[in-house]
Amino acid sequence: MALADIVLDDVLLLATGDQVPADGTVLEVAGLEIDESMLTGESRSVRKQSGDDVLSGSVVVAGSATVHVTAVGADSYAQRIATEARRFSVARSELRDGINKVLAVVSVAIVPIALLLAWSQLRATGGLSESISSGAWRDAVVAAVAGVVGMIPEGLVLLTSLNFALAAILLARQGVLVQELPAVEVLARVDVLCLDKTGTITDGTIGLRDRHVVLPGGDARDGRAAAALGVLAALAADPGANATALAAGEGIEESPATVTDAVPFSSARKWSAVAAAEHAYVLGGPDILLAGRGDDAARDTLALVREAAGTGSRVVLLAEAPAGLPDPDHPLPHDLVPAVVCVLGEHVRPDAEQTLAYFHAQGCGPS
Repeated sequence: MALADIVLDDVLLLATGDQVPADGTVLEVAGLEIDESMLTGESRSVRKQSGDDVLSGSVVVAGSATVHVTAVGADSYAQRIATEARRFSVARSELRDGINKVLAVVSVAIVPIALLLAWSQLRATGGLSESISSGAWRDAVVAAVAGVVGMIPEGLVLLTSLNFALAAILLARQGVLVQELPAVEVLARVDVLCLDKTGTITDGTIGLRDRHVVLPGGDARDGRAAAALGVLAALAADPGANATALAAGEGIEESPATVTDAVPFSSARKWSAVAAAEHAYVLGGPDILLAGRGDDAARDTLALVREAAGTGSRVVLLAEAPAGLPDPDHPLPHDLVPAVVCVLGEHVRPDAEQTLAYFHAQGCGPS
């Protein structure tokens, strides 16, 4: 269906790779994950359930869903944002505001001062009648005007504008996009730098920082460890794999396992599961998979997770399910065996450190 043909109350089928063409409400969902980074700047995908809203401009990165259209055209969220962004607002400049105040005061004061100057010049030439009869009033008016012109601070306006223009040229030579002349003044007054992480410090993509095999005696050559790594490789090789699965499967040399059954991820459960030839596995947050556990394997794994999470990383756990594929309608069993801890993080831009160091050297501290 063409975008122009979509109207209110249409029902759309969205699948992996589709861009959401209009605002809507999810009717039925199958593991739907939405990338809303174009709207919010946050690269982490958002999992949607029935009844949740989806917004135009976002992209389906996993799963599928049917959506009831609730807003199109100018009423859609993306269009409203674009309209707000196109509105022009003048940057506030204290120098310009100060000059405007001076000009306002001078404009009010100049009229009575001009009259007083003219009156004093007429009196100096013998009074109003004498000045008119002798024609000296012309010289009096010229003298009054000359005095008033000297009161107008046109040089202040000119010098300020020239300084702004010169500063804009110098900034442009440094590769800075200057949209308004007072930009240099605004920049000079900055003392706190607030940054949106995604797209500014990071490039918006998730990568693998570290991976730990935590099976008893587990090393990459061990059969159980190799099988677990093969499951991660299979999850990453899935055409509908999300960013987390792709990152968790980075650099695995083992062949992808054959997946025979699966439980899709749910934001309510916070885990997904797959069944392979030898074992079933659960992938999710360590605190969810090992909740309420006090055994040595759980304690050691959670200690490793806390250490990794303390660096600002995102941590996911792959665990064996000895009893087979868990029932999505019941709580997870308490016999899950931690297998692989994956430490994930967004890629930091190569010039981020240099840029932040420059601002720090200029006395601009973090918020």
